Amino acid sequence: MNNLYSLALYATVILGTVVVVLSAYAVLTRWQSDRRQTRAAQLRPRMHEAVEAFLDGRALISEAERELDADPRLGLGILFGVASVRSREEQMRLRPLAERMDFQAQALHALTRRNPALRARAAVQLGYLGNEAAVPALLAALHDEQLDVRLGAAQALVQMRHAAAVGPILHALALPGRWPLQRATELLYGFGPPAVQPLRQLLADRDRLLAPAMQAVALNVLGMLGAREAAPEVLGWLEHAEPELRVAAVRALGGMADPSTGAALARALRDDAWEVRSMAAKALGQLRQRSAIAALDAALADPVWWVRYNAAQALAELGADGLDALRRAMTTQDDAFARDISRQMLEERNPRAQEVTP
Repeated sequence: MNNLYSLALYATVILGTVVVVLSAYAVLTRWQSDRRQTRAAQLRPRMHEAVEAFLDGRALISEAERELDADPRLGLGILFGVASVRSREEQMRLRPLAERMDFQAQALHALTRRNPALRARAAVQLGYLGNEAAVPALLAALHDEQLDVRLGAAQALVQMRHAAAVGPILHALALPGRWPLQRATELLYGFGPPAVQPLRQLLADRDRLLAPAMQAVALNVLGMLGAREAAPEVLGWLEHAEPELRVAAVRALGGMADPSTGAALARALRDDAWEVRSMAAKALGQLRQRSAIAALDAALADPVWWVRYNAAQALAELGADGLDALRRAMTTQDDAFARDISRQMLEERNPRAQEVTP
């Protein structure tokens, strides 16, 4: 009995000691956390002002560095925060300050960490404050198993205007699913004109085994950029076996609005796939060529409503001549659908307001 009492007393003492130690640890941890937060709250405005003053030429780089060095981790966060809302020119002016704080070395190391969130964040940050020495690591990150990391690396390469990354980005992000394709298109469009030549080369090499998604993204980006110089490469895709790629090619030609492609787009109005015919009608409206009136008039009798509607809308875009064609169709077309869509379009439009000479 005495032994049991002694054991219970001993266990109670041990348990009490553990509780006291844990409580003290919790209080100490909370105190340290509160102290760090208080200090950070005091340092943050000073650091932010120091970076802003350096950018505006009101302070030397050494003065800004001294403020940021008071808490390097917080300082890098402030530096990145300022860079993320500044112009590309201002970001480049911040690079020497980031280099003094060894930012790039830390970010490149973070790209090798197991945590994918850390890798993705490091990739994005390198886009704002990294230099050309970071490009090989970012290109390697395009092969990361995590899509977020690949997206971060692609965004960084676009921000750094590294046009040689157009092809690798396309390979890394043109994946099944609407969202990755949309992001790939947005990112490559962000390159602007420097993306045109690499995309032209990719589309010109018809023997390369590329996923249809990659080809569609390349076509879409060229159309969004209005790259008329790429029209010869795009025209070749109007004969592709995949309807999706023919649609992308027609859409791209519409975005380019190159007058020399009008005849090819008129032929696309007879494509077997209604999606291609519908997009071709829309693209002809963007070209605004009177020579397309006959082909568009014939498309008013297409069995698919969307083709008829886009053909009627394209005619309306041609101004007085196109509107006259719609009025004639209301009385001369044998097809009832053609007459109906012509009447609908004329009702939607105010002819006097819409008559514009192309």
